[in-house]
Amino acid sequence: MTEKIAVKEVQALEEESGIITLYEIALDATGSSRAYLTRGFEADLTTVQMYDFDNNSQLNTYTAIPMTAEGFERKSTGTSARPVITFANVLSDFGTAIGSLTPDDLIGKKLYRRRTLRKYLKDGSADTGSGNTPVEFPRQVYVIDRIESENATEISFELTSPFNVEGLVLPYRVVGHNACPWQYQGASPTRTTANQRGACIWHEEGKY
Repeated sequence: MTEKIAVKEVQALEEESGIITLYEIALDATGSSRAYLTRGFEADLTTVQMYDFDNNSQLNTYTAIPMTAEGFERKSTGTSARPVITFANVLSDFGTAIGSLTPDDLIGKKLYRRRTLRKYLKDGSADTGSGNTPVEFPRQVYVIDRIESENATEISFELTSPFNVEGLVLPYRVVGHNACPWQYQGASPTRTTANQRGACIWHEEGKY
């Protein structure tokens, strides 16, 4: 519902309610620790606040940092988008945001992209308030795939879809012609009652 509100209002966008993009970088495997970053307003590099996507009572502060982001356009055909996001001040603002981690430590971590209207930020004219679902466009989730470039002043990361990570193979199990690989196989006539762990009745050696 809140996504529909954001889409509807952008069609009649007022200058003072421009679109704000917020980025969250997971700093651990679970995403419980994150760096909160934004470009801020065009000429006003100040922090902004927005309620959390999952915990609507938690208020997150996004640090404004010079950055560029491209390639986030959605595609209906062809290969998945591989956006590139570049952060400036790699040794100061960005380095502070990721704490004790190095840029290499971010490879494989998730990056969340949130977009909303300026008026829906904390203290905005249409602030939804603590505990209410934030009004925003559909959230996008990517995985940091590699460092595209790095120098003394900036660093660029190439992102990929979570479903397009190199090394991920689906399905996880290989189907054989004469064996059942599932541990829960249990009703096979070759197993005793004590050894039955499930309901698969296929013969262990595929005899019928």
